[in-house]
Amino acid sequence: MCRAFDVPLYEREGFEADDIIATYTAEAPDRDIVILSSDKDLMQLVSDRVKLYDPIKNRLIDKEDVHEKFGVDPSNVIDVQALIGDSSDNIPGVPGIGPKTASLLIEEFGTLEGLLENAHTIPQNKRRASILEFADQARLSKALVTLKKDVEGVLPLEQLRVEKPNHEKVKRFLEAQEFYVLLKRLFPDNKSEALPPSVPSSYTLVTKQNALQSWIKKAEDKKAVAFDTETNSLDAKSAALVGISMSVKPGEACYVPVWYQPKVSLLEHRDQETILDRETVLKTLKPLLENPNIQKIGHNLKYDQLVLKKYGLHITNMEDTMLLSYLQQGGRHGLDALAEGLFEHKMISFKRSHRGRQKSP
Repeated sequence: MCRAFDVPLYEREGFEADDIIATYTAEAPDRDIVILSSDKDLMQLVSDRVKLYDPIKNRLIDKEDVHEKFGVDPSNVIDVQALIGDSSDNIPGVPGIGPKTASLLIEEFGTLEGLLENAHTIPQNKRRASILEFADQARLSKALVTLKKDVEGVLPLEQLRVEKPNHEKVKRFLEAQEFYVLLKRLFPDNKSEALPPSVPSSYTLVTKQNALQSWIKKAEDKKAVAFDTETNSLDAKSAALVGISMSVKPGEACYVPVWYQPKVSLLEHRDQETILDRETVLKTLKPLLENPNIQKIGHNLKYDQLVLKKYGLHITNMEDTMLLSYLQQGGRHGLDALAEGLFEHKMISFKRSHRGRQKSP
């Protein structure tokens, strides 16, 4: 059941969430309103008392901003949208009329209705013919883009005031969604069975061929491996491979260096000859990374793909945690943010480490 309604949503049809926002905006004519969205369809609601707030760019969108985008005042946004259409929303519009032409026409004739009534006076032959031919399509488009301001059944605004939270209900929800960091912040003294247990860590430096083969065997047995390339540049096209890290289960991982500078190496007091050469490592890993039956897991794998492609490796069967994060939720999708948010693990700062590049966006 939608909180804004007194009956379930499945008993209602013919409106969208934007129509609900428009209805509440109309029902509060004496209030200043800020709509948390940058959706262009909501720009028709902007006025002296109604503004949009873009959470991505962290800025307010007012009448001047709308005019800058559409070339007309907010009250005429639907007229311009009706002419240009929107294929993503199945709004047909008028063929051959783009945003600039649409705004000029509406500025000249005042409204879509005024334009259609006087379309015969348009001097440009092609433009005049298109508007006359697709007049009904333009009217339909305007009806489709116009938000409803009279959706029935919405609860009065007074009943939508913020209430005191039900702490137990909030806790159960956070546990179900595995929001561990929020659980710890909101309930610091309350132990939750949902919190993941600490995992002992074991990290290995691989410098011998038999050790590398052992890790490959673990990945083959697991049918999955998390991996990451280490390079000396943010630019994948020019980056040289420095090393590869792999993991097959929580708390257990290895790092395979293939090149380093003695001054910044983790291999203190070791000779460079003790490290496996790059060609040998890549030749050994190639069957694993190209095996379609073994899942490769990583963060921003497009970068790793480009780097390894230069060395003749073509990764198959991939799961990218950055893309999965985009699909699951908004907000930050960098590896640092995900590690801290999901596992309460604060990664080593790249300024403090000697890694060559940061893949996180």
